Amino acid sequence: MKVLIVDDESLALARLKRVLNDNNIFDVAEFSDPLEAIKEISKTKFDAAFLDISMPNFSGLELAELILNIEPKTFIVFQTAYEEYALDAFKKGGMGYLLKPVEDIELKKTLQKISLYKEEKVNSSKKF
Repeated sequence: MKVLIVDDESLALARLKRVLNDNNIFDVAEFSDPLEAIKEISKTKFDAAFLDISMPNFSGLELAELILNIEPKTFIVFQTAYEEYALDAFKKGGMGYLLKPVEDIELKKTLQKISLYKEEKVNSSKKF
């Protein structure tokens, strides 16, 4: 599974990468600057993207729109310290929403959802 993480908080970025690695997900691209992430998004297909909502210069909501325009089947997970963004996150195509600090159990549930979603994508493409 190829995963993108974009978060301007270095501690949150490092922690999420560690937890992903602990769950045998090692193909992880991480960015603290959303503008740098945009360059990678145009070159690489990601199965999932974990996006902080509140970042300088470019919000995670805007970034999600861009990702989904390039690759509509990307599983978008928003992570933020603010509950009030939840509705906007789902309106923008988010399929997961994690409140910081992210609890390991919630992240594991989200990873299971991503795996099921990825499996469904593969199975539906085999039907044609």
